[in-house]
Amino acid sequence: MNRPNSLERKIMTPENSESKDVLGIRPFGDSLKIITQGVVDGASAFLSRICLPAAEELGLLLKDKLSAWRAKNTINILQMAEKIAKQTHSTEVYAPPKLVFKAIEEGSWTEDSEIQKMWAGLLSSSCTRDGKDEGNLVFMNILSQLTNSEVKILNLACEKSKKRVSRGGWIYSKKMFLNLCELQELSNLDDEQQIDRELDHLHSLSLISGGFKADSKIADVSPTALALNMYVRAQGFLYAPIKYFESVLQHDPQTEVVEIIIEEFKSKPILKRKETIAIYKGKTIIFNGVLSNLSEWLYTPESKDIQISLNPLGSYYTVRGKINLKDYPELESARGGELYEMKGAIKDIDSISIELSDIQIKYIIEKEN
Repeated sequence: MNRPNSLERKIMTPENSESKDVLGIRPFGDSLKIITQGVVDGASAFLSRICLPAAEELGLLLKDKLSAWRAKNTINILQMAEKIAKQTHSTEVYAPPKLVFKAIEEGSWTEDSEIQKMWAGLLSSSCTRDGKDEGNLVFMNILSQLTNSEVKILNLACEKSKKRVSRGGWIYSKKMFLNLCELQELSNLDDEQQIDRELDHLHSLSLISGGFKADSKIADVSPTALALNMYVRAQGFLYAPIKYFESVLQHDPQTEVVEIIIEEFKSKPILKRKETIAIYKGKTIIFNGVLSNLSEWLYTPESKDIQISLNPLGSYYTVRGKINLKDYPELESARGGELYEMKGAIKDIDSISIELSDIQIKYIIEKEN
């Protein structure tokens, strides 16, 4: 027979569930027909448990604000948060009153189950032994600004994108694209302009790396590290996102090669950086990257020489070099953000880029999601 852990025992004790109505929602018992009095008392008991000793004061602040509809949403969130907390915490834990109030005050305005689950996850992962960790306030402030459709797009991107870990130990996502039809189906929105606005909003909040290009109906929905961190915390997970995604997380050897070379170059005294160039000069590298620029400063109608610049996936560094449009006429209609495979011999290195010679490129048709 399974015995309840210490958190369960604390929540289940009569003194925590009998008469404490810190939310002031007991009077709504008749109007919330599908919610029993025990459920209401259980939600209040859980709130008392994680927010002691400020629960009574917090309840007084909420009593005059909660309608029956919001009270029902609040109970749903607290029930989900309690369930997550029982799975993730084995000791008594507490949450900062400011975060508890934020989760209830903002979360109670939605009846969308996916968003309620995120509020519950953020509330649960705000619980610590000393109750002083306010780190989730950043994510709560962001979540309170998101629409239902934005949450659906963001969660899919975080779940389905290919995650990698950089040489420095930071998580990042490889490029992920969705076309307009996919976004309409996912978001339940028909209005193209609204989808465009919502992607712009996600980008403005630093949650995705792009959106629609001006002349394309394929959107870059690659989640940022901030988005991945928020997603993990909204699952109620207490540790780093690298730990959460470890079963699917991989080091990207293509990107690492570029980062290792440039970081080694930067680590040398300035007057000795030529030694690094000498070590790597002539060595061939191959990687997948996002087209960032086609520079016309080399171009003449006669020679058709042009400089191409790619960002290896997940990297802020650039790999560049000279090509000839006679060999790659398709580049005359190329657009930023498209994926290419590049191969070439290292010619030069600086603190932000590597220059290649004898470049070969190939357009990657397959999407990275």
